[in-house]
Amino acid sequence: MNSDQNMQDIVLSALTASGDVVYAWNLTDDTVEFFGDTGPLFGPAAISDGGALRARIHADDVPQHPATNARVVGRHFDCEYRLRRDDGEFCWVHDRGRIETIPGRDAVRMIGSLRVVTDRKSSEAGRRDAVTYDVLTGHFNRARTREAIDQAMLQARRYSQSGAFIVVGLDNYKTITETYAEAVRDQVILGTGSRLEDSVRATDVVGRIDQHCFGVVLNRCNEEGATIAAGKIIAALSASPVATNDGQVEVAVSAGIVMFPDAAKTPAAALKGAESAYLAAVSHGGGGFEIYREADRKHPHDSSPVEQGKALLDALRDRRVAFAYQPVVRSGDGSVAYHETLLRLIDADNGPFEAAALIPAAEQLGHARRIDRYVLELAVADLTQDPSIRLAINISGYTATDRSWLRLLTSLVGGRPQIANRLTVEITETAKLHDFEEAFRLVTAVRKLGCRVALDDFGAGHTSFRQLKSLPVDVVKIDGSFIRGIAQNDANQRFLSILLSYTNAFGIETVAECVERPMDRDYLSTSGVTYLQGWLCGRPALDVPVAPTAASPAA
Repeated sequence: MNSDQNMQDIVLSALTASGDVVYAWNLTDDTVEFFGDTGPLFGPAAISDGGALRARIHADDVPQHPATNARVVGRHFDCEYRLRRDDGEFCWVHDRGRIETIPGRDAVRMIGSLRVVTDRKSSEAGRRDAVTYDVLTGHFNRARTREAIDQAMLQARRYSQSGAFIVVGLDNYKTITETYAEAVRDQVILGTGSRLEDSVRATDVVGRIDQHCFGVVLNRCNEEGATIAAGKIIAALSASPVATNDGQVEVAVSAGIVMFPDAAKTPAAALKGAESAYLAAVSHGGGGFEIYREADRKHPHDSSPVEQGKALLDALRDRRVAFAYQPVVRSGDGSVAYHETLLRLIDADNGPFEAAALIPAAEQLGHARRIDRYVLELAVADLTQDPSIRLAINISGYTATDRSWLRLLTSLVGGRPQIANRLTVEITETAKLHDFEEAFRLVTAVRKLGCRVALDDFGAGHTSFRQLKSLPVDVVKIDGSFIRGIAQNDANQRFLSILLSYTNAFGIETVAECVERPMDRDYLSTSGVTYLQGWLCGRPALDVPVAPTAASPAA
């Protein structure tokens, strides 16, 4: 007896240690006996009859349970199902055993072992979801969106129809990520995805295909319908700021459309074409959409980063890069103070287009300094040819610490105050100045030559206020994410008020970028901002600008 008791204790200890529970279910009188710790299975309740046990099986899993599956009678079974605990939650169990019968009679007993496998099932479900869904938004991910495009293409070919794929991107995603915490950025993405889903048909498929881009698959849709859908999407996403824990955040969106099967025969071609069209929409100022055509395949946008960088360098070598001039106007009367120079690549097949889309690729290949030297030489040539104009040029954060560029500037404008005092050097990407001490020396040297210095994209980096206090700049250009919709955005108004208190104290002028709405222009004109820039004030043009009206010495 003692030996049997000891063995029983050993078996129970082994079961407890393994986490398994052994049971014997008498199907004749419907009683159940468990051996082991049933707490993880049911909670504190004691289950002793089959009716109570059946009641705890998830309704969806009842058909698969061995007690109700005639195919396993008299045989071994191995299955998984869910049991309801006392707290109302369900746990997954792995059930292995055998149903015993008496010859000529029904099943009389079910013997098996149960093991909780909830963690494993959750992990498997997570892996399945990761293959299909975007973790943040719950929309299809890029791979699953590609499959949806493929299915739509098969349907379009089968029924001789057309469809469309639209890429919708947040143009100011970089600014948002550099300005706000990660949680706020995620809230913007979630809010954008929710609005996007509300603005399309129930039959359309929405996926998140990149950090800042969504894709929409439109079945049975012609080009007119696709353009209407794109316009509706842009209007819905841009109608008002997205609410976050850090206040209202403005979003700027553009879209690219590709029609299939006319302009794209495969899902890969559709993704590439729509993304290329999206980049073209951004390069044209954003806030709109472009349609990808088969003829666009030769466009430099539609190439690898290496090819894009080479295209820009070839254009520099062949002198096929020119300026587009965008006016910067005085906030008081709207008169032109000076022009910012923007690069345009002159392509023989496609005409002039913004080189800005190719510059990041060229910078990644280490050619930022070469681009900036070309821009400087071109600007000085313009200033020399026309003594009445005033220009601003951009240099990258890399060139801000490049002493060879400063030597070139000195050779071009040193001893020529009539040139130097009409040139403003804008240091871009303020959050990425790689050597602040070197940048300080460059700013000081540029101003000593008689040129003015502007800090571009202010507010886009976390260290901008420190830079404002430390760098002896003449002008601060306020990033457009704080300007769009400012007349109706209390948070951005407070930011502007704090900034102006700094700049006024330091004697620094300000430029509000991306002024696109009359109500924003009117608000900024009375707020104390010095200059305004944006499509409402004047679009970039390839023609050499006329002399600024009543040019101020400060400009």
